[in-house]
Amino acid sequence: MRSEFTEKFQKVDDEFRKVHTRFDHNERMIGQLIHMVGEQNKANKEIRTEQNTLEHSVDILNRRQLRMEADIEALKKK
Repeated sequence: MRSEFTEKFQKVDDEFRKVHTRFDHNERMIGQLIHMVGEQNKANKEIRTEQNTLEHSVDILNRRQLRMEADIEALKKK
């Protein structure tokens, strides 16, 4: 009777260790994922900032081009 109890207890203990190992592994993976998401958010913010800067530069170039085209038309009319 005692050996059956010991055997069952050992099985339960082994299963607990497996679950605990999986939990630790999952916890590490979640930590890595959180870090990766943070890094991705940082990269996205940098990309958005660069994109906004480039869009602003394109707007300035477009305005200058329009101004030059208007100046060329004015010179043609003279």
